[in-house]
Amino acid sequence: ELLTESNLAYTHRLSEELAKGYRDLIQDKGLEAHVVQIANKGTIYFAKGEINTWRDFVTKVNWGLWYVWILGMVVNGIIPQPMAVDEQWTISIMHTKEDLQKALETADKIMGEIKGKLVESIAIEEAI
Repeated sequence: ELLTESNLAYTHRLSEELAKGYRDLIQDKGLEAHVVQIANKGTIYFAKGEINTWRDFVTKVNWGLWYVWILGMVVNGIIPQPMAVDEQWTISIMHTKEDLQKALETADKIMGEIKGKLVESIAIEEAI
């Protein structure tokens, strides 16, 4: 029995912890980004404001910065989410707090490296 209420609650808690960690890093680094998280899924949008519609998604997100961030995470051994612009992370019952800690440590490194760097925004078609 894998999809029990307690297991799903566990994945939701870990996802909330990951989202909080990402939010804290974004705030600490002063990045123009925000985290959207619900249940065991979530993502980071590198944008000045919230993303509420598909039009916001394709026009306001800095896909160049997102691409640099996700590649930096992968090169450093962390796959934060599937590598497509409209994907999200999914926390499973196999993930641990140690996994989250590794992801947040790597995100701290990568966000520190991209902070203040000029990363040209690219059109979503170029990021796909």
